[in-house]
Amino acid sequence: MTYRPDAKDRKIIYVLARLGVEISEPTLQKLIYKLQQEGVKFEFNFFISESSKQVYSHELTERLERLADLGYIKRFYTVGKYFEELYVPVYEVADKGISLLNRLGIAQKDKKIIDDIVDKFRILIEKRLHKKIKIKVSEFLKKKVSK
Repeated sequence: MTYRPDAKDRKIIYVLARLGVEISEPTLQKLIYKLQQEGVKFEFNFFISESSKQVYSHELTERLERLADLGYIKRFYTVGKYFEELYVPVYEVADKGISLLNRLGIAQKDKKIIDDIVDKFRILIEKRLHKKIKIKVSEFLKKKVSK
């Protein structure tokens, strides 16, 4: 029996498509949690760590793995920042996921909330990326001048 992506799956795929860039699983978990708090009907049960303030949903992780196995999203691994996170799963939307969204779509109410939150998130990512690039260029220039 083949698995047919349901409304939750299509919303996950839409979030990845709207982002337009790859995103680590911990960051995606936080984003989905924020979207759920804002009214998108994911209905995932999230565990919130008291010490690290990380959010995690086992069901979301299972859905991401299933969607990747079926080819709707792409999963690859990057090296984490810390020893505890040696390899971090990173996701992005695949062409098969885009064609699914074009055929079936998602609820307009959820789409509007996702668009608003993800657009704000993308601006934040671009600012952080721009700031890091600016810092690295200035560090490079300082090294050049000091020689």
